[in-house]
Amino acid sequence: MSSGSKKPRKQGALSYYLSLPSRWMAERAERKQLRRERNRADNIPKRTILQSIGGTILFPFIAAGDFLGSTFGALGQYATTRNGLYLLQGIPALLVFVGTLALAALAITQSIKSDQLVKHYKDEGDAAFKEATKPDIDAKKKAKMLERAQLCYERWMMLDEKDPEAKFNHARTAHETQDPLAIQTAIAEMTQLAPQNRPGGFEKAHQWLANYFLSQMGAAKDPIAIKQNRDQAEVHLMRVLITDKDDYFSHAQLASLYMQQARFDKAEKHLLVAAQLDKRALADLAKLYARTQQTPKANAYAEQAIAHFQGLVDADPDNLENRFMLADQFVVLKRFQDAINLLEEGIKLNRDPRINKKVSQILLEAMQDIPTDEFEKRLDFFDKAISIDPDNQEAFRFILYYLTQSNPMLQLTQDRIDRALAQTNSPTLHVLLSDFYLKEGKPELARKHLEAVLRSEPKFLAALNNLANVYAMIKPPDYDRALEYINSCLRYSQEQKLGDDSLAYFYDTRGQIYTMRRQWREAAADLEKAIAYGLNSNLQSHTSLLRCYQELNKRDLADEEIRIIAKLREVQEEQAKAAEAEKKK
Repeated sequence: MSSGSKKPRKQGALSYYLSLPSRWMAERAERKQLRRERNRADNIPKRTILQSIGGTILFPFIAAGDFLGSTFGALGQYATTRNGLYLLQGIPALLVFVGTLALAALAITQSIKSDQLVKHYKDEGDAAFKEATKPDIDAKKKAKMLERAQLCYERWMMLDEKDPEAKFNHARTAHETQDPLAIQTAIAEMTQLAPQNRPGGFEKAHQWLANYFLSQMGAAKDPIAIKQNRDQAEVHLMRVLITDKDDYFSHAQLASLYMQQARFDKAEKHLLVAAQLDKRALADLAKLYARTQQTPKANAYAEQAIAHFQGLVDADPDNLENRFMLADQFVVLKRFQDAINLLEEGIKLNRDPRINKKVSQILLEAMQDIPTDEFEKRLDFFDKAISIDPDNQEAFRFILYYLTQSNPMLQLTQDRIDRALAQTNSPTLHVLLSDFYLKEGKPELARKHLEAVLRSEPKFLAALNNLANVYAMIKPPDYDRALEYINSCLRYSQEQKLGDDSLAYFYDTRGQIYTMRRQWREAAADLEKAIAYGLNSNLQSHTSLLRCYQELNKRDLADEEIRIIAKLREVQEEQAKAAEAEKKK
């Protein structure tokens, strides 16, 4: 310790402590200078921290390089001197070289093997999926093929986790199983592949989701659900076109969506593009212009479509779809007889019942094209349509309108209906007549037609349902008889395994009868089922259910029904405005 660091006397304490910082700094400088001189004497180079880190990282590579250099150098010396000692020193280099070649060969082999396995699992999965989706396959074999396809696609995914097509095929197969959980998983996987909220994604997944939402839209009954599914389908179709602007099916599907909404400008835009890609779109353009009263354009495109489809029909006379498309274009040009002749030629080649229905439909369109003052000529076309297709509901509904007119139309119409019934005794016509008379407030006439149906077909569900309504409407109402018929209808419907749409109407009928009998609890149960099965947009069902909830003092449920009824009325008003706007166009 220096003399300056000795313990101070009391009289010099203040000056001692004040001088401490300067003495400390001087001592530090002295030590630093000594360290520099010592390093210089030892010849130690000054290195930065980064240089030290770099040297540490590169050390293994430098050491390996030195080692390999020396061992390969030893091999070179052996080649010159033939000294076995050099050969022994070069053995590590030989081992490294041979090992590197072996690893490279193994990597290449594994890569080729992996590619071959991917192709194998893809081909096997595709073949199993194709077999499973054949229309005539039995349920047991279909389940087995789907299971095989799923297994193949799962192994493909394990080999190549990043391939979107593997995930797409796996999700598509899972959806085909019809298992509720698998369907939810499939939709989730498709949504990951093709997100709706941003551009990009896997094109096939977008197309699949678009078709899925279109099918959901077709099955939905609620206007709100229909709109939601339609909007989602539209977004996914637009995503496809961002990726591939020349995708014909996306243009055609978007045009169809816009036609349904009477958004003709947008539909025309997509059909014009589609027509450049595939001449099938010419037929849709002709129909679009015919619907919008643009006759010159409609005729021009119909002529082009006729030239295209005539060639297809000549090349393949048995193809009904092409024959139907050609017939539709003759209808656009109002060449009804040409359309009928074309279809009658098809009947000679193919006894498919769809041809008869198509002929009947064209006759009905021809009937509507006849001027109103030639009413008897219209009825002649009605006779022809019914003789070809005795269950043509469109023809029956069209002709029933004239039962509301004054003589002589009323009498002529009644005569034709009586003649049709005498010739065919069509249950469909009897039921439609019962619907008509119920709406007209004539339950006795409705009962007459329904009883005629049940005499020949006692399990005809629509007749049983309508007869229940008849006994609830007559004066005085016979609710017991009404319930007897609707209970039979529901029992037979379970035997026939009907879909939800029919069950919805049958439960609604019984719910309305219970409401009339003031059996609120039973009525509420049936009306809830009717709404769940598909009548969720039926204003009358919701209004009756509201009454039940009010009578049962279920205030929360009643408030919810009030909200739903208000929304349904709002939707109906919007639809009425849209329909009015379309009429003005």
